[in-house]
Amino acid sequence: MFLPDVPLAAVPRTSQELDNLRRQVADLSESWERIGGSRSPFTAPFNAPSVGKLLYDAEDVLQALTAEVQVPTPSSNGAAAQSEAGARPSSGADSSNGKAQQPVHTSLLQAVKAPSRAWLQSFFADLKPEKRQVGVDDVLHTWFREQQVQQAYRAAGTCSAAACRAAARTGLPASERPWVWAAALGIHAAPPAATTAAAAAAAATAKAACGDGSSSSQTQPPTDAAALAAAAAAAADMHSDWWRFPSERDRQVLQLLCESVEQQVLLTDLLVCADVQRMADSEHYFVFEEAMRAMLLAFSRDASASINASVPAAPRLAAEAAGNKQLRPYPPSGILPFQGMASYLAPLCYLYEQPAAAFRVFAAMYGRYWCRLHTINVQPAPSAGLPVLCRTFLELLQDVDAEVYRHLSRLGPSALDLAFPWIMAAFVGHLSPAETLLLWDRIIGFDSLLPLPVLAAAVMTFRRDLVLAVHSSDELLEVLEDLSQLKVVPLMQAVLFDT
Repeated sequence: MFLPDVPLAAVPRTSQELDNLRRQVADLSESWERIGGSRSPFTAPFNAPSVGKLLYDAEDVLQALTAEVQVPTPSSNGAAAQSEAGARPSSGADSSNGKAQQPVHTSLLQAVKAPSRAWLQSFFADLKPEKRQVGVDDVLHTWFREQQVQQAYRAAGTCSAAACRAAARTGLPASERPWVWAAALGIHAAPPAATTAAAAAAAATAKAACGDGSSSSQTQPPTDAAALAAAAAAAADMHSDWWRFPSERDRQVLQLLCESVEQQVLLTDLLVCADVQRMADSEHYFVFEEAMRAMLLAFSRDASASINASVPAAPRLAAEAAGNKQLRPYPPSGILPFQGMASYLAPLCYLYEQPAAAFRVFAAMYGRYWCRLHTINVQPAPSAGLPVLCRTFLELLQDVDAEVYRHLSRLGPSALDLAFPWIMAAFVGHLSPAETLLLWDRIIGFDSLLPLPVLAAAVMTFRRDLVLAVHSSDELLEVLEDLSQLKVVPLMQAVLFDT
């Protein structure tokens, strides 16, 4: 409709055409630089047409969630299985005879079950206020920050994804986050064996100087400046020795995918660039525009993206190659560009200087987590899909602050209308980058997207006085528009554990 003159797939460029275009950017040695620049000869065609709307956005996904569909009523066995995960009993489901009932018309949002607040409290036990957290206590106590640094070294030194996720549950220091995340995602980026001894020595030194800091009632341990300096020096030496990521293979993978972008123009390339441009308008992420453009264009050519995704990509398209009746995914990744996909990549640009490293981690996070935020799948907690995440937000808000819930319902836009863009974007563009990364620590640490609805409910309750004071939907949108000053950890603790 918007782009009638742009083909789904242009004729592949000849070798001579590629050479001519590459000569125009001969000063750029990396393939990602050649396709990432806004004035690159490979992406120049994408800058002319104006895209009024991407294929779909948060509003479209929410409409699909709330639209009436025909679903089977669960049997008593299904209800029992849900209750084991802390889910609420379904209203209107007759499980007395143990047989599945006739299909009913409802929305997917109403058909799924959310975990109870008690179940969430148990699941997020490591977030309890009694446990010190990065994002709160590291600001107040230098010794605690040093202690978390050493804990991160020990976790990544084990090459254990489980140990790294456990370390991330209470937050990670900014300096250690890149490689702990990588190890937690199964990317072996742990320190080499030669530096493991240095890690143990640094940890022992820090413990002797700082104590174990396991209790929140503990007073600040005595400060030994020399011991802390020795621990910091050992940590710095180990960090400089460790940084061998990305590997040569990671560089080659990104290079080959970028060369695929150079060889053939796809209509979806224009949509990818349009989404990156929206993210580049942010004051926090505009400096990464070229790298984000290159990585997302490369990701659209990555055939393993949909194969490695924890839930199937939807919607899906297939195309028939010329002279070949075999249908192939279109685009090659099998993932259609939507408004907001760049959100899942932008924060990683703060962590990884090399695009090959950021791309590898982005692909792993997309396959494990982000694919659940723009597809409709009804997996229960803790591996919750989007419908369960939304239902969790609604029921948690109603449990914690029923007055706010009712007030929002009377004003027009429902609570979910307001919170859904936060959840689908994983709060990118709404929180500050530092707080976004602290939130993502908990997503990786608990290996779940449940921190998103928990934080969304916490934001509503935190601003309850302002919310209750407004009398129109426009005023309400203004009250909830700016979240940039909010602190993630105290809000989540309050909504889960305050009585």
